[in-house]
Amino acid sequence: MRRDSAMTRRLLIGLLAAATAVLAAAMAPQFTASPTADRLWVAGSVLLLVLAAARARPLALLWWAGLGVAATIGSPWILAAAFAAALALIALRSPDTLRVSGAPIAALVVAALLHPPESESVLIVGLLALIGAAPVLISARRDIDIARRRPVRIAAGILGGLLSVVVLGAMVLGLFTTPSLRRAVDASRDGIAATRAGDLEAAAEAFALADARYREAAGKIDSPVMSPARFLPVLGANIEAARAAIGAGGDLAASARTAVVAAPYDKVRLTGDGIDLDQITAMQAPVAALNLEVDAVQQDLSAIPRPWLLPPVASRIEDLTDRVDTVAPELQTASIALGALPDMLGATTPRTYLVEFTSESESRFLGGFVGSYSVLRADRGRLSLDRSESVGSLNRRLGPELTYVATPDFKNLYSRFNPQMFAQNWTVAPDLPSDVAMVEQLYAKATGERIDGVIVIDPFGLASLLRLTGPIRVDGIDTPLNADNAAEYLLHGQYLEFAGQTTQRRDVLAAVGDRAFDALLRSSRTNYRDIARALGPAASEGHLMFSVLDPTAQSFLDRLGLTGRFEYPVDAGLFSFRNSASFANKIDYFLHRSFTIDATVDPSRSRFEGDVTVELRNDSPAGGLPGYIIGNDNGEPTGTNGMYFSIYTSMRISDATLDGEPIELGPLTDRSLLVYSKGITIPPGGTRTLRFRLTGSIPLTASGLQLQLPHQPTVNDDLLRLSVRSTDPSTRLTGLTGLGDATVTDEGGTLRTSTTIDRNRTLDIGVSRRSR
Repeated sequence: MRRDSAMTRRLLIGLLAAATAVLAAAMAPQFTASPTADRLWVAGSVLLLVLAAARARPLALLWWAGLGVAATIGSPWILAAAFAAALALIALRSPDTLRVSGAPIAALVVAALLHPPESESVLIVGLLALIGAAPVLISARRDIDIARRRPVRIAAGILGGLLSVVVLGAMVLGLFTTPSLRRAVDASRDGIAATRAGDLEAAAEAFALADARYREAAGKIDSPVMSPARFLPVLGANIEAARAAIGAGGDLAASARTAVVAAPYDKVRLTGDGIDLDQITAMQAPVAALNLEVDAVQQDLSAIPRPWLLPPVASRIEDLTDRVDTVAPELQTASIALGALPDMLGATTPRTYLVEFTSESESRFLGGFVGSYSVLRADRGRLSLDRSESVGSLNRRLGPELTYVATPDFKNLYSRFNPQMFAQNWTVAPDLPSDVAMVEQLYAKATGERIDGVIVIDPFGLASLLRLTGPIRVDGIDTPLNADNAAEYLLHGQYLEFAGQTTQRRDVLAAVGDRAFDALLRSSRTNYRDIARALGPAASEGHLMFSVLDPTAQSFLDRLGLTGRFEYPVDAGLFSFRNSASFANKIDYFLHRSFTIDATVDPSRSRFEGDVTVELRNDSPAGGLPGYIIGNDNGEPTGTNGMYFSIYTSMRISDATLDGEPIELGPLTDRSLLVYSKGITIPPGGTRTLRFRLTGSIPLTASGLQLQLPHQPTVNDDLLRLSVRSTDPSTRLTGLTGLGDATVTDEGGTLRTSTTIDRNRTLDIGVSRRSR
């Protein structure tokens, strides 16, 4: 009877071990180069462990179950490990139950270890499993009679030998293969850097070297000595990952070398009459092919299983992945540019672009008012600039009888500025594409000519342009204009020099754009690198914008951040203060704006509440300057700044006061944004203080809470003071990013910073859960 009971128990244990092994094999992780080998290794190991657990001592099982609990913290399968630990405790108190519970304990621990939390390294889990299993095997061996210990010793020797082979194999892989992979990745990095710098000869050499290094690494990892190791746990996964990375990197290096030779983009530049479109079209195919290759390499690298990778291999693969991910969007932009530029430059149909020269000395919601304009024509790559004149001449062709089609929001907000009568107000909306849709209609009705887009450039943008051309001389201006003095002269100096000579001043200023354009076509510094270095900062700060009607070209300009878009944010809040001059003067040269936001956030409710203070300081003198600068025809004292401000936000404004007195700010809408507006005056040397409460929802994203702060280009940079704290006791704020080099302090959980704002910013408020 006792013998039958023992046989039944052994049969049940055997069935449980077999079932556990089969189930574990079905969930086997990819830790060799062969799925079949993965399943065999897992099935054999689990079968051995479950059978051993039936003979192991309770303390060894408790140790293993405890490690199983530690390894699965954060996974729902921790319950299986915890139940196994409870059974081990029972067995520890009641040894008679061990023969029955040992195998189920092992089965539960194995099930838990096969389902670790996503954040946990599978390599660490595997190491914990080995550490936990060793005492179980040793304990089981001691419970076996001497005659049966030899097979167990053999099994233990195999397991120990496996561990030794894995360690030794990792060392071999690190010593002989990863250096070649490292050198190949480094050569690829050098090729990318040289390509960005425009040294295509050096780039071709670097990519050729990278190709050779990848081939060298492939030869080592595909050697016959390494082939059997592909079927060993951990080592096989690392060999297969390295092979995939080497193959992807080699393909990319070869394609990059071909593209660099076939697409010498450093040769493309402005010449005396424009751009050679044949050069651009010749580069389309090789760059498009390289773009496809980069996409394929990204997919190959992302498909490499990471959990079982050892540090020497993982670091090289991540390095290669980072390099490819960095260059991918740049290459996509280059490919889109090569496809869009011919049409933008009139390859098949001549293109016409209106160039608006603006000045923030008299503000508009987009930036500054339009003082003069030119027409840029592109015909089969040839560029010409004509019809340069002040907006006064254009205004004579406008009138109240002209109409334009726009959204109800646009009409409700901006019809008060009468853009159909005054071209200086063609930058009235903060969203350039919306302005362009209006301007295209009004310009056609005023001149009979259709335009394909609008370029907006202000004095800071012109100054950046002069970094490419060098100083220019303009008839009527005593001093040559250069990158250092142009902005100040155009914003203020011109009005002093031509006081009382309005017509002459307008004629001279219209000539500034012509001279700068002519100098640009003659400049030797007009390849893409020089242009990007000179004009990139101006574009990022909103001093140079370009928006077109063609969707393909607009998409390309969007990628460059040139289109001046101002839209309702995705997964973020938004706050933007804009002001437009109410008086026809240039007094905004003296305007200084500061914003203080004292905010609380509740991440659990995605809630934002802030007390906002806006200070508007007018440093204009009460006299001593030409009336064109600080005077007005509105009956206000000289030096008075008259403005109409609008606050664009995704949130609600309440409890508004101006200099301590309550005011009404009733909202209108602009494409789902709320717009709160009011007209005010600021006396010379005075400050007006606007306060209000800002409340609303900001979606919680992976990076925390985001608040977009679109910036209106102004003469003087804005000042932002910000403090943020959390009202949710379960969360804490980890930082403020997105404000450039601003220093952030943490004062008892309140984050504080103070910085100047000269471009669009997106504030990231980092959030994390408090540890319990």
